[in-house]
Amino acid sequence: MGDESELEELTEEAKPVSEVYAAVRMALGTNEDGNLMDMNFVFTQLEKHEEMTVLWEGSLS
Repeated sequence: MGDESELEELTEEAKPVSEVYAAVRMALGTNEDGNLMDMNFVFTQLEKHEEMTVLWEGSLS
């Protein structure tokens, strides 16, 4: 994991997105096993209405 300055830089660049955008982006991602995310998992996470942070390397966008 990076140092605190890297985390602060990423936090400054972070922006809120809509639930629909988050669901689509999350569904296009893969889990630890390299499989596509399960849609039930995606919607369950979004239905919790908890704020969450999702980070990914910019070159993957």
